[in-house]
Amino acid sequence: MLTTHGAIGANHLLYCALVGPGDEVIAVTPNYQQHTAIPEALGADVKRLPLRREAGYRLDLGELRALVTPRTRVIRWAAAAAAAALFGAAQKLHGRGVARAV
Repeated sequence: MLTTHGAIGANHLLYCALVGPGDEVIAVTPNYQQHTAIPEALGADVKRLPLRREAGYRLDLGELRALVTPRTRVIRWAAAAAAAALFGAAQKLHGRGVARAV
């Protein structure tokens, strides 16, 4: 167990442990700023995957799959709480499969 100064501090430690220069992070947007700013500050390439209104704010799993490369270290898809509620169970499971395939 590790005590931090809230979720932002915990996210900072997570990114420091998992990503560095040349790594990639995929961030579903909208999201909290630390999920793009911290990896960028560490030298990672952040790819943003927007939730689009015309798609009902649902995650496009084909677009996610296309963004994943062997350099992908983190897929941050717990978007802001209101948007995260739109992810269905099937999308979550399929997204985990995409992450494991790399």
